[in-house]
Amino acid sequence: MSPLLRRQSRLLIVTILMVASVLITYYFHAVLKSGAVFTHFFYIPVILSALWWQRRGLIVALILSAYLLISHYFFGGDEVTLNDYLRVLSFLVISAVVGLLSERLWRTELVLKKAQEELEQKVEERTRELMKINEKLRSEVENRQKAEAALRESSEKVKMFAYSVCHDLKSPAIAIYGLTRLLKERCAHLLDVKGTAHFDQILKASLELETLVEAINAYINTKEALMQFETVKADELLREISKAFEEQFLTRGIQCYLGRNGAVLRADRIALIRAFRNLVGCVSRVRDTNVRQPLMKGDYDEYL
Repeated sequence: MSPLLRRQSRLLIVTILMVASVLITYYFHAVLKSGAVFTHFFYIPVILSALWWQRRGLIVALILSAYLLISHYFFGGDEVTLNDYLRVLSFLVISAVVGLLSERLWRTELVLKKAQEELEQKVEERTRELMKINEKLRSEVENRQKAEAALRESSEKVKMFAYSVCHDLKSPAIAIYGLTRLLKERCAHLLDVKGTAHFDQILKASLELETLVEAINAYINTKEALMQFETVKADELLREISKAFEEQFLTRGIQCYLGRNGAVLRADRIALIRAFRNLVGCVSRVRDTNVRQPLMKGDYDEYL
């Protein structure tokens, strides 16, 4: 029901009840010449008007009270008694109390309605914010999934490339090792000490290359380098590296000085060889042959 129709309905009901009260009063005062019982009907429009219109409903109580008092004079009934005044006072008090309670209830409903509207507004705002955040998270998840897919694809490409490189390196290393060993066995009687040392150096280098390729394959499969710790004599290791770079030293006129420390290390032999090879190789490429300085500071008397 619309608010306008509700107001009209209430006004019509109260008007009908007031008219009925007037007719009942006329009947009892003019016809029956009595004032007993009938005023109880007045409480219905008084209470309804106060309940619906709050303090303004007191007007209905005043109208009915005035009509009750003056009806004695108009309809020739009895004189106004103390009982009539008490009834009028009762109408006014009841209308005022009900009106105040109704007004308080109405204000409470307004506060609750306002709080409900504010709560619904906040819920809508939070819902919109959550939808935006959810959309942003969905976008981030999609971007992350795309990045992960691209990373997996790139990883697979790198893995296939690494397999191909390892295969291409392993086969020549095995061939070099086999051919060098066969050539050394057949031409051993033609080789001097230096030639035999060169053959041994080639064999060791090809064997190390094959071992390095196997280590790369293991790293690809396990995603980490497997360290194989063993006892390594520093003097022998540095001497092998020096022999590996002997031709390069002679070509560039570099002299290598190795001390005899006798230190024993517990480490991965392949990792140490790679580290020292890289170090010596980098220094030898930029080394000034007229300057004699230590390559590393430590317990070793090693110079280039």
